[in-house]
Amino acid sequence: MLRQEHERIICLLTASIERGRALGEFRTDLPAEQLAKSLHVFGAGMLATAKAIDQKKADSGGLAEFALGLLS
Repeated sequence: MLRQEHERIICLLTASIERGRALGEFRTDLPAEQLAKSLHVFGAGMLATAKAIDQKKADSGGLAEFALGLLS
């Protein structure tokens, strides 16, 4: 079940990245699926980290900018 959910999320992210590329917003030097996997792993890691630290001190804006930086 977890593997299927992971694959579903990667498919959704890949499609979004491909749409962003068509608009000229996302990088094209790496395969869309590779970027999707990197973004998914980053997000999962940040969720785990948020549970371990004081969420009030976490810079969610900075994390979002970093994640978007992965794509551009």
